[in-house]
Amino acid sequence: MSGVLVLGGTQFVGKHLVEHLLALDLEVTLCNRGKSDPGAFAELPRLVGDRDGDMSAIAGDWDTIYDVSGYTPSQLENSAQHLDPAVHYVFVSTVSVYSDLTIGGVNEESPVHQTPLGEISEDPATAYGELKSLGEDVIRQRFANHTIIRPGIIAGADDPTDRVTYWASRFAERGAHLIPTEADSSAIQFTDVRDLGAFMAAVHGVPLRRALNIVGLPTTLGAFVDEVVATSGSGATRAEFTPTQLAELEVKPWKDLPMWLPIDEPDRAGLFAVDGSAARSLGLVNRPIAETIQAINEWVDRERMLFDPKVGLTAVREQELLAKR
Repeated sequence: MSGVLVLGGTQFVGKHLVEHLLALDLEVTLCNRGKSDPGAFAELPRLVGDRDGDMSAIAGDWDTIYDVSGYTPSQLENSAQHLDPAVHYVFVSTVSVYSDLTIGGVNEESPVHQTPLGEISEDPATAYGELKSLGEDVIRQRFANHTIIRPGIIAGADDPTDRVTYWASRFAERGAHLIPTEADSSAIQFTDVRDLGAFMAAVHGVPLRRALNIVGLPTTLGAFVDEVVATSGSGATRAEFTPTQLAELEVKPWKDLPMWLPIDEPDRAGLFAVDGSAARSLGLVNRPIAETIQAINEWVDRERMLFDPKVGLTAVREQELLAKR
């Protein structure tokens, strides 16, 4: 076997990565459990592997490994033992590895979590950044030819989180929609998944032997919804609530209003102000926000997003809150 092996490849980031790899006419093989969207890329060779079980199928002569499904050090060790140490290993990590996101301008030299594995849970839901940081150590130790990708918030078609999708779809609907009064000063930052996929595909065969932040250019929540209205032509308007009003109505930041963190939230300063200049100097291109909005709204299931979003207010609850203004 030769060519490119993608660990995962049938969900959000993995799908877009594979599309970009195929656009480069590379020979791509997928390895996954075959449970998430098993019909995706049916024309490609597929190996069956379980990150927490048998990964022996991946043994072979690969040019580049793209790992979009590794979350814990044990999963990474489990895969690494079957691979040539000289292979170029591209690992998708996260900006959550940084130990202090209370300050803006975090770059690749900023301190990362160094909590020993024995002191944290191996559940990514509770120790995501800590586990990814330890995972990066595994990759550095196992593969001299590595590239570590640290994305921030990712947005676009197929996004399973609904964080950016919530605002893109909600303000594409006519009428008034609930938003914090501080939206115009509330920074947000995200990367279009296509830009992430394009950059990752471009490093095939070019081990950078370093970590890189992959983030978009900072904007504000207010500017984003204004762009949604302009792009969609919805004519939607803002129904503004102060943070105090929202707290009294038990509207929770991030959960009920995704991407919004109040001014007094400690992580607000850094999470949406990560420095992505190093990746841009190496070819990362951030497309205009309008293109991301258009892609989201061409894909989104509006019925689901209005009445059963994974995060954010349902349309029914939003209307109930608007009636209390």
